[in-house]
Amino acid sequence: MRDPGKMKDRILIERAIQTKQPTGGTTTTWQPVRPKVWARKLTEAGVEAFAGQALVGKVDIGFAIRYWQGHGIDQQHRFEFDGRIFNISSVVESERRTELVLLGTAGVNHG
Repeated sequence: MRDPGKMKDRILIERAIQTKQPTGGTTTTWQPVRPKVWARKLTEAGVEAFAGQALVGKVDIGFAIRYWQGHGIDQQHRFEFDGRIFNISSVVESERRTELVLLGTAGVNHG
């Protein structure tokens, strides 16, 4: 693992819970996978573009967190950082399974 002292941010990883309603529809709620975890911000990039008449923004961000066995994190999860929600677009395990790298996107119908 890289220097754990560089993990200065906290993120909350959540999973979607689908609940069937009596009317036949479903409701999605989000449940934490575990309490907030320490993370190291790797990248952050933003883009603004016009969609129709509106200016919309998109933010891509990457974090490294400590690896844990059986994490099960995938694109069906999301994470919260600094009050913003990011849909997970990719999860990469480090070569020696010391870290997980989470790449997320917010904006443009995401997060």
